[in-house]
Parts: sequence; C-alpha cells; structure tokens
Amino acid sequence: MIILKSQLKQIIREEAYNLFLEEHKESISLLSEGLITEKEYWKRTKDWAKRKGIPWATAAAIAAGSLAGPSSAMAGTPAEPAAQVQVIQVTQASFLDAFYKAYPAAQDPSKSSKAKSVLAALTVEVKGNIALAYLSEQRKESFVKFIQSMPRFENQTREQILQKFDVLKPEILKIIQSVPVEVIYEGEQTERMYRSFTPGATQSGGQVAAAYDEESNKIVVNPYEYMSGGQLDKTALGNSVREEIYHAIDHNLSTTTIPMSRLQHQAATAQDIFLSQETTGLSQSRYDYLTSNHEFYAKMLRLKDIVAEKHPEQITNGRINSDFLLKLMDGIETLGDPSVIEVLQVLDPSKINKVSKYFDMVAQAETQKTSQAT
Repeated sequence: MIILKSQLKQIIREEAYNLFLEEHKESISLLSEGLITEKEYWKRTKDWAKRKGIPWATAAAIAAGSLAGPSSAMAGTPAEPAAQVQVIQVTQASFLDAFYKAYPAAQDPSKSSKAKSVLAALTVEVKGNIALAYLSEQRKESFVKFIQSMPRFENQTREQILQKFDVLKPEILKIIQSVPVEVIYEGEQTERMYRSFTPGATQSGGQVAAAYDEESNKIVVNPYEYMSGGQLDKTALGNSVREEIYHAIDHNLSTTTIPMSRLQHQAATAQDIFLSQETTGLSQSRYDYLTSNHEFYAKMLRLKDIVAEKHPEQITNGRINSDFLLKLMDGIETLGDPSVIEVLQVLDPSKINKVSKYFDMVAQAETQKTSQAT
C-alpha cells in the first residue's frame, strides 16, 4: 500500500489520539467532574507515555487535545512536501515466512512438538511457583513492609494491612491460572506481536523472545531463541515466562484497582537507590527500559521470588541478607541466569542498606478502593 507521508503522519496522530481516549476515559471523566486534579491528570498521562514509548511532547499534545476536542489534538506541524513511503504491515503470512526461514526447526513436527511440550511443562511449574509465592509468609511480610512505608498507612496494624492482601490474593491467583502461554508461530497473534517477534526486528535488549500482549491478554514465546547446542535452556525460558506472568498480573490489576508497578517504582525512587544512566554504562534506551515502571517492577519481583526459591536461607521474615544481595549486585552470584540480575545494574551498591530495605518491600500495592475507604 503506497500513501503520502503527510497522510501517514495524520493516520499515526489519529491512532495515538484514539488509543489515548480509549485508555484515559476514566481520567478525563474524573478531571471534568473535579475528582482528580490537573496535576494528577498530567502525571497519569506521563506514565502512559513512558509505558507506550511515546515522546512526552507528543503525549502532552494529545492529552491537551483530549480536553479541547479532536481537532486540537490532531493539529500538528504543516504538511511536508508530498513524498511516497511504504507502509509496512506485518501479517501472519509474512511473519511466518520470515520466521520459518530464521528458525527452520519450527517446521519439523518432532522438534516443534518437543519445544511446545517443554514450554507447557515449564508454564505449569512456573505458574505453580508464583502462586505459592503469593500464598507465602514472605510475600505477606513484604506486603506489610511496603504498605507501612507509605505515610498514610504507617499507623495501621499488621492485621488491617493483611486484610487488604486477602482481598487481592484471589484475583491474582485467577490471573496466574487463566493467562495463556503460546508459541508465536501457532494460532493467531496481534499485528504488534508479529511485528515485535519478526526476526531481525530488535529492541533495546535484542531479538524479542517472550512478551505479554496487553491487547490479547496472553503471553507469547519464541522457544527457539532459548536454544543452546540444540537443547532448550529451560532455566532461561522458565525465567522469561515468569517475568511475563508478572506483567500480566500488573496490567490486569493496574487497569482496574491497583497501580502496582507505579507505586512500587515510586517507593524505589523515594529510597533514592537508582544510579544515573551515565554511571551504569548502559545505553539510554536500555536504561530507560530497565527503570520503567512495568519492567523494573516485574524484574525485581522475579528476582526476589527466585532468591526465595533457590536460597530461602537468605530471606528471613521477608528480609534479605544484605551481603548476599551485594553479591547479586556485583554479579558474583547469578542465580544460574545472568539476565535475572541485570535489573540490579541500575541500583547503587554504595546504598546497599537502602537497596536492601526496598528489596524487602517488593510486593503488591494496595488497592485504590481499599485506600479510599480507609
């Protein structure tokens, strides 16, 4: 399909505007009714822009236009001279063509069946471990520490706080059980997933191997990115599925009652434990990725749960051994998968006491409904 560049820009603006309206109906309504302040409205917009990877200036223009009407939001710079560009849409057919060329083993029935069997078994195991973590005393203690770190809840008793946890637990367990985990090359996926998993279409961390798709509410995996010497790296594959399940929990509850990752990220910021991008030596895009609300939250929660499973002796009553945490930050201990400790690169080892305190609080956030009623 050949369209003018100016027409393409207009389409992108309209799509971004429609997406914003769809996801911010409640915020716009609350603002118009005087139930939230403009400051809160812009804060929500900024969080949305960061999560979607949309430049802040663009998001601000869209948000302002959502209050004034579509014509304002669609206004942009004057159209550039007519130029023809190719609009590339990744369809299932074009994706599969590229995928099977890059991963021919996926077309071998015996190899494909084995890969799917391993993934299915790992999914059951990982889901079970995550569910057990939410039922554990460690998670309860972490939840108490996290809630008590907030000024408006610091005087609440442990019993009062655990009542909130008991409200969340059934919903979380339901999400864990119901979220599907599929291979990218079977069934029908969204265009965004086909585009993200297309061989050669790298992001800040390289080729996408696993992702949670908010649109279809399922986890999609390319098991062939976990092949080593003809064998699946079950540890790395299982750890990836684990992280995506945390993303599924975060998204599903954050869109209803619990701003989970945002509040957890705010707690880390309040502890002043982040290194600057220059100090980490990471690229700006990788640093932004690891410090974003959703990624930082999911990766830290995954790290804590894996530590609790592999080294339970290092966590007592929800509190981690600081010396062991420092070993993780220094890369002396990798938990069998270096990608699991990568998120620690953005944290300051010179503030190990503060990092330990935050690590102990990694849990779930309180529900908005509960906090409003308290």
